Amino acid sequence: MNTNNLLWMLVFVTAPSSVYSYLCKTVSGESGSCTSIRSCQPFLDLLTQNKGDPEVVKYMRESVCWTEGKNPVVCCPEKPTRFLSSPEIQKDENEECGVPSTNSHNRIVNGAPSVLGAWPWIAALVYTTKADPSVRHFGCGGTLISNQHVITAAHCIQHPPLILEAVRLGDLNLDPNVEDGADPVDVPVSNSIIHPGYKPETFSVHPHHDIAIVRLETPVTFNKFIRPICLPAKPELRTRNYEKKFPLVAGWGDTSHKGPKSKALLEVQLPVVEHGTCIDTYRKMRVNVTQDQLCAGGKDKDSCTGDSGGPLMFPQSGKFYLIGIVSFGIGCAEPGWPGVYTRVTNYVDWIADKIR
Repeated sequence: MNTNNLLWMLVFVTAPSSVYSYLCKTVSGESGSCTSIRSCQPFLDLLTQNKGDPEVVKYMRESVCWTEGKNPVVCCPEKPTRFLSSPEIQKDENEECGVPSTNSHNRIVNGAPSVLGAWPWIAALVYTTKADPSVRHFGCGGTLISNQHVITAAHCIQHPPLILEAVRLGDLNLDPNVEDGADPVDVPVSNSIIHPGYKPETFSVHPHHDIAIVRLETPVTFNKFIRPICLPAKPELRTRNYEKKFPLVAGWGDTSHKGPKSKALLEVQLPVVEHGTCIDTYRKMRVNVTQDQLCAGGKDKDSCTGDSGGPLMFPQSGKFYLIGIVSFGIGCAEPGWPGVYTRVTNYVDWIADKIR
């Protein structure tokens, strides 16, 4: 650890404490207030739990509101910050998260067929019905984030008359008659946690907090074709807006609006749309898009029905991060109508709280 960084941190904890009441937003986007480090218990806990971690030093430097002499005043979060100290949110040192077993990615409408191992965290949700529980249906997608948890859209959990029964992992083509080299597993669902802000009765106008966590009945064993994606826990990932970036989507959704579903896993790279433009676009339909969402897609390239709940994935330094969840859109790949995704970076703390 750099000596200057260590000295700077020591100044933090030995400086006289003062009281401030200026409101601020933390690096992670949480509500906070500018205060002395000695009065900010979450920061003191970070220092104690992450000694020598350069990311913590960087996080604290970016959290400074101002300095009084040599005494930094920081944006102290109202609630304890989980940063990278929570064991449930994978650190990048976890070699198993976000690393595909093949690098064959094409640049899911007009999507290209994927290959086995390209997205080892991709999941297909398996449903039954009360009328005929022996028949299984594939519906939404999901993303494996730990050995026992899958992230999906909230509207994929409350999906009458379908009942979520299991999660399929490690598959490529959902048609059992197609030889694709996959050895998938269907893991029964233990329970699901829907974000409390999700309101299905107003979803058509206020489609907010469309995120849920599916807990598997038993932990899965990671292998070449089943492993978790990384969550965007680092500050530089959580605060980025991703506009003009080109993340990827994968899923088994419709290949056109109201068209046939794809049994083969498809992937497509999409541009993230400027957020103000997306807000204005959906306002025409009286749909309220918020900062908890992001928009992506272009002409002839989009996610579609059946891709719901699936991942919007951002590559960085050889790993993929889950930055969005397929939520809704107008048709599929309609010109001028990007798809809307739940912005995962705004829910990292909620996820950590629910899977611990």
